[in-house]
Amino acid sequence: MSAPNTNIERQKKNHRGPLVGIAAVLVVVGLALVVFLGDETDPDGTLLGEGAATSAPEGVETTTSD
Repeated sequence: MSAPNTNIERQKKNHRGPLVGIAAVLVVVGLALVVFLGDETDPDGTLLGEGAATSAPEGVETTTSD
């Protein structure tokens, strides 16, 4: 059964605050996601940690035993 006295305009007014709050949270989470993903890459565009196990830092000579 539905409510006998439904006032749509009053319901719009009562739901406006929570809907704005939900929208604000979604915007904050979206910005946090962009910042987090932006921190995952170096300025040159490579992923952090990529190739760390296979390459030496600049200026460090490596020797191999044959």
